[in-house]
Order: sequence, then structure tokens, then C-alpha cells
Amino acid sequence: MTPSRRHFSGFFLLTFNLAVNWCQVDGFGTFVDMTEKSRAKDEVPVLGRGYSSGTGIYYSKCLRTVIPEDDDGDADEILADATRSASFDYDYSLVKIQIGTSESSTGADTKSLVKAFSDTASLGAALQAVEDSKDKNKNSSEGEMKLQLMFALMSIDKYSVSLREDFVDLDVNVIALLKRNDFTGAIQVCGPQFIRSIRRTAEVLGIFTYLSVDGPEDEVDLFQETLEEDLEGVSKEDDKEEEGAKSFATFSSLIIKITGYGLDLSVGKGSLIAESLGDYSDVMESAFSMMLNPHTGLIKSIELVPWSSNIHWQAASGLDTTLVYSSGSSEKRLPSSIKQLNYMANSEHIVEMDAIAKYKFNMLSSLSQCVQQLWKMSEPMLCNSYVSHRQTPFNSEHYNGMRSWLYDQRGMDLRIQNEQHFWRMDDEEQYVIQAYRLKYLLDGYAESTDQQTTLIEKLTTVYSYWINEYLGRCMKALTADIKGVRSGTIFFTHWASLPECYKPSCLFESAYWSADDNRCTLRRTIDTHWEKLVDGFCGLDLGYDRTLQWGDQCEISLDSIYG
Repeated sequence: MTPSRRHFSGFFLLTFNLAVNWCQVDGFGTFVDMTEKSRAKDEVPVLGRGYSSGTGIYYSKCLRTVIPEDDDGDADEILADATRSASFDYDYSLVKIQIGTSESSTGADTKSLVKAFSDTASLGAALQAVEDSKDKNKNSSEGEMKLQLMFALMSIDKYSVSLREDFVDLDVNVIALLKRNDFTGAIQVCGPQFIRSIRRTAEVLGIFTYLSVDGPEDEVDLFQETLEEDLEGVSKEDDKEEEGAKSFATFSSLIIKITGYGLDLSVGKGSLIAESLGDYSDVMESAFSMMLNPHTGLIKSIELVPWSSNIHWQAASGLDTTLVYSSGSSEKRLPSSIKQLNYMANSEHIVEMDAIAKYKFNMLSSLSQCVQQLWKMSEPMLCNSYVSHRQTPFNSEHYNGMRSWLYDQRGMDLRIQNEQHFWRMDDEEQYVIQAYRLKYLLDGYAESTDQQTTLIEKLTTVYSYWINEYLGRCMKALTADIKGVRSGTIFFTHWASLPECYKPSCLFESAYWSADDNRCTLRRTIDTHWEKLVDGFCGLDLGYDRTLQWGDQCEISLDSIYG
């Protein structure tokens, strides 16, 4: 899978950094909402770990906990000492929905559910329960049964566990990098920022589904009232509870489903399984104890702080000192605040270039692997195989359109350039493509010029131009010695002031280096939209169809098949 990243973040950083370049900032944090990424289990924000808000990329954890010599506590106690405790907000919501026999009768209740759970991880499970109940309700006759849903959501907002800088220090390897003025190496390892605090949430959702048969209205209402009071924790009179149970036994069947998010399952002696309504209170007690650990839970937001504002980073890199240098016959000073701001802006620019370089390299690697797989296939297999789009399934209309278009091009001399050779990316080949066609396009035979040079050769040349002419020269300029300070340009000069770096069009992932213009261009030098082909079809989800043919390479007579 190829990476997906935001475009054009470099311009935002440029504008922001130029705007604050004349302000003295000793230390500040920026909070980033992680709600959309909170369910991504392959991304792990950790206190002290590096991060770039410009690229959204995590880096190594470069802060370590300092253990006092006289401290013989366990790991949990040391972690508690190194962090500031979180505050807790508790919420308990109860939403009831009656599933109607039509979309309109259920829609209003569903809107209230979305409004109540809009900012929670449980919304998806709740909406899925509504959809499942709609399917069940189609088999019921209106007037005979009423399908009811009740949602009980318990949530805790834990804000925010933060690092105490007097209990942490830089990793010794990072200190060694900074001491020998390898600032770019330290940035590429740790990123331009680090995570100082994390806000987490934990949730437990109870879904209660019951089917009420029409009966005496007072008994049906009594069951529903009893259920609501049980879920709300309201004390009941014994006779009312008994009558409610009778109504439950006579008129309803109850299904209980419990889902939890961000729980610490290492604590709590009870289970999260409720076999009856009577078990629900025990489940909630167990769930509550599993939600209290401030270091576990879904990530709600993180606080980012530039490394240039960290006292340990400042001491190791010299950012906390004022530079004094000679300019002609006078002596000038560069305040530490200006050094820190330039360093922060240049750090973001370095990781942005690094991320674009990695993206381009990964795309080339994916293309190379895909072409190798296609070259391993025999020509008959290439002719009679089709490749499905990885993200968008095709239907019979898509497939028949692709197959008919291929048949219309039968016998075409592929050695003569023809506009029909190009990828039909918005038409017949948008969702499914013949394997031979995919190989033909990725080999570069559909290019308008120089079909003898493979596509990957052309792209490798273009990539090396961008690396050498832009990234290489910009990095050399940023790390140059200045005013007698080794690698001092990263402190003295904002990257936008360097001619080698201030080429904004080079900060697009799709940018190409133009040797003629000595700058980056967004004009495509490659005709084939190979990035979309790689993203959409490489991975080769193959199918077989002996009726496929194209051009003069697949010599199969299909007249009897097509008539």
C-alpha cells in the first residue's frame, strides 16, 4: 500500500513561520484533534515521541524518564512521577429508539441518536444496531410487534496526562547527535515537535433490543419504565419491580450487547458479559474500573511542542545561548529566540522534504514490484486475466464495458502510436483492467515519446533530478557553516530566505524537476497516470476470462463468442 499524505503543507508553514518570526516565544503547545485517527491501531502516540504536524508522521521517542538514584519504586510509580495527573469528566447518556416499518418513522429517532453520540467512538456500533433492527422489523407486521432499541453510553474524558520536564531528559544518542552539530540527523530521528500531553477517552455502550407484543398498554409501559429506571440506576419499589418483570416475561424478549473502547482489561475482577438485565449493574461496575487508567484509552487529542522549546534540547544544541559574531567592524548578536524560531521553521521544512522523498521512493518501489509480478506471468495468462480495482469493486456493467472495448481494438498494431493506447481511466478501465493492458501501460509503451525507454527508467531519472537539484542543494544550504558557526545556517536563516530552498512548487509530491527552467514544475512529463494505476490495481487481484483479447498480442478468435 502506498502512503497517503496531505499536500501543500509547506505553504502553511511558510506563512505561519514568517508571521511569528518577530515574536519572542519561549515555549508553547499546539493541540491537534485526533478524533478521526483514534481508531487507527497502527499509529501509537506516546508521550515524548516525535511528530510533525505538517506531514502527520510520527518519529522516534527521544525523551527518556530520569530515575532518581534513591527511587526504588516500580515502573508504574516512576511513570506517575514523570507525568502530571489527568482530570476526569464522566457522562452517562440514555437514548431510546422505536424501529418503525418505514424509513421516515425511524429517521427522527436516528437523528437524535447521532446528535447524542456524534463525538463518540460508539456511534458506529449504535447506527449498525439500528440498521440490523430495521432488517428484523421488515419481517414483523405493523400493529402486532414493536421493535425497541435502548442505548446506554457511559464515557470518561481523561484530560490530559502530560510530561514533567524535570523528570525526563533526552535520549543519550540524540544528545550525541546534537553535540556534534548533526542537527538534521536529530530532526530526521525525532521530528520537529514532540508529544507533551495526551487526552484520552474511554467508552462502554450497552445496546438493549426488545420486541414488544401489543397487549395491555399499562403493562407494556410498565416494562419500558422499569427498564429505563434500571439503566438509569433509579431505585424501585419491590412491587413495581416485580410487576415490571412479569410484563417483561409476557410481552418482550430482550437482547443485550456490550461494546467497549479504550478499556484497561488488566484491572477489574468482573466481566463485561451481561446474560440478563440483572447482570447489567455488575457489568457497569467492572467497566467503570477499566476506564480509570489515565494512560489507556482512545486518543482524543495530543499537545505538540517544538523541540526548540524543550530545555534539554536547547542545552544540547546551543539554542539557549545568544550568538555573538563580527560584521565588518561591529559586533552583532543573534538572540536565542530568533535562533529557536528559525530552527523550528527549518525543522518542519526538512521533514517535509524528507517525507516527499520517501513518498516518491515508495511509489517507485511499488511500481517496480508490480511490474515484476506482471513480467512473471505468461503471455496467455496476461491476455486472459483481468485485475480488479483495490478500493472500488466493479459490477457486470463495468466488466462488460471493458471487455467490449478490448474486443473493438482487436488486431490493432501496438507498434504504431495511437490515442486508443492510453489508459481509459474515466471510462471502460476505471474499475477493472486486462492484465496485459496493465503491463503495457506500466512498461511505458503508451508514452507519446521514447517508448523504448521503460517507464520506471524515466521515473527514476526524474526522481534523481529532484533529489539532487532540489533536496540535496537545499539541505546543503541549510546545514552550511556561517559566521564561524558549524552548520549555523539552520539557526541564522529561515529556509524561505535561501534561493536553493525557496522553490514552493517543489513541495508537491507530484512535482518534477525541470532542468531547462532550473526549477520544479507541475506539468506532467510522463503521459501515463501511473500513480493511479499503482494505487488502484497493483497488488494484482486477478480473475480469469478466456474471452479477453486486445491488440495483435492476444491471438484468440472470439467471433463464435461475440457473434
